[in-house]
Amino acid sequence: MLGEAIAAPTCPVPDAVAAKLAGRPALLVEEGGSWKELRVNRRTSLAPGPRRFAYLFPGGEAGVVAIKFVDLRAKDEFSATQVRLIRSEFSECGLIPLIRALLPLSNAYARFGTQVDVADYVRFHMAPRDQPPILIGFHRNYPGPGASCRRTDDVRGGNREQFLYEDRFTDAMVVFKDMRLMRRAVADGKFDPNDRVDAALQKYTRYARIETQMGQYAAGAACIPFVIAGKPGARSQLWLNDLDRRDVTGRRPDSEPGWAIEWMAEAP
Repeated sequence: MLGEAIAAPTCPVPDAVAAKLAGRPALLVEEGGSWKELRVNRRTSLAPGPRRFAYLFPGGEAGVVAIKFVDLRAKDEFSATQVRLIRSEFSECGLIPLIRALLPLSNAYARFGTQVDVADYVRFHMAPRDQPPILIGFHRNYPGPGASCRRTDDVRGGNREQFLYEDRFTDAMVVFKDMRLMRRAVADGKFDPNDRVDAALQKYTRYARIETQMGQYAAGAACIPFVIAGKPGARSQLWLNDLDRRDVTGRRPDSEPGWAIEWMAEAP
């Protein structure tokens, strides 16, 4: 399931359940045919296997959510060397859909599941100079707030950093400032630009499994459904990053909503 292209999902949460949330953001998981809410920053236990999740939040304009999931490495486990990428069918904006319609491989990346090296993943999202084709194909143009057309890996808008698991920046200007300082240090022969990426990569060694999904939502009531396959006995962490959520000052929140999941040793 996780390694295959997946169709654009519809929201599986019944309207009666969604109505009880009173429009506030909430992550729900399906258990035994019903849906229960998972509280932010609280640990929860779930039976292993493919689990259906849905993130509901007050509807507004269209956007995209980065879904980041890891299994934390146990003492004797190897660290992950690959990041699994999953994206459902995607509605793009601008001239890109017209161009794709004219190309023989126009639907090649319409929806897919694949894997990419951890180092390539980190360098792409941290250092814009690196452009692995598979990651370019993973990211898309999307309709954003104010009828804008944005790119999920846009650097100037700060989207690219939202896909990082470590050393995530909350504002694009921080990245630009950091890049300027790096260039100056390199010119003075005092800094290796790869040091920052290598330092971040060391933090990824605490993960035994890394998976990034991308969910799109339309204007109106927002619902992001996705599936995660839990491994028996694993300890996991899940984060959700809305690429266009801002506070009243227009900045991204300083922290991203996260959930800790303990997967039972075996299905009940």
